[in-house]
Amino acid sequence: NGASVLRVVPYAALHFSAYERYRTWVLDIDSESLPRHVRSLGQTPAVDLVAGSMAGATAVSLTYPLDLLRTRMAWRSSGINAPRGPGAEAVGRAAGLQRSTILSMLGQIARKEGIAGFYKGVSPSLLGIFPYAGLKFFVYQYLKTLYVKGSPGSEGGSGDLAGVRVATSMKLVFGACAGLVAQTVTYPLDVVRRRMQVQDMVTAGDGAQGHHHRIRSSWHGLRLIYTTMGVRRGLYAGLSINYLKVVPSTAIGFAVYDCAKEYLHHRTHI
Repeated sequence: NGASVLRVVPYAALHFSAYERYRTWVLDIDSESLPRHVRSLGQTPAVDLVAGSMAGATAVSLTYPLDLLRTRMAWRSSGINAPRGPGAEAVGRAAGLQRSTILSMLGQIARKEGIAGFYKGVSPSLLGIFPYAGLKFFVYQYLKTLYVKGSPGSEGGSGDLAGVRVATSMKLVFGACAGLVAQTVTYPLDVVRRRMQVQDMVTAGDGAQGHHHRIRSSWHGLRLIYTTMGVRRGLYAGLSINYLKVVPSTAIGFAVYDCAKEYLHHRTHI
């Protein structure tokens, strides 16, 4: 849990602050030189899709080593591939499977894999975060805009978020829907990312078979998992359990951030 907290705090801060900054930059682009149909996108949630995607990529790039650390510590604590029977503790220690602290895990990655080891699996993460983060902000903003347009307090049904107060309960609902949609669409890439992060920790006992199933890239990982395990047991394995984490965390994250901005009297874009 310590590794998760160590990652989520800077990640959330970077994600939301970068989103606000990118959204401002996108809206400040000189629109006179752009086609009319492109200029109109600035008045729709499409701008949130762009800003959210860019913000997600920024946050992932800057905090990825912490995500790798979290995944490897969780994998090690699960006992997967751990030896069993008499002498198992000594064998596990020799193979590097003993329980680790955050600092010892960081040191082990640096010694065995170098700086590049901290970014193993970053390609599927970036490939997945663009649609994942973009869809989260897009769906949340879209549902919120629809709600405001249908509200009696909206002037002429314009959907101006500044004129209508959205209940916290509705923000939670919109955030939950955003997390559900984004996670469902991008989950296969998340599976590939986690496998790439831990594949170097598989014990040598897997031999040639382990080398044969080594994932070399995002697309190779998707094809390999699909051909060997299929969709339900491979690309979407564990999705229902992941919903229990992602849906409420996304709902709470959006609602808290939105309410905090209202409390501080900042104009909210989400």
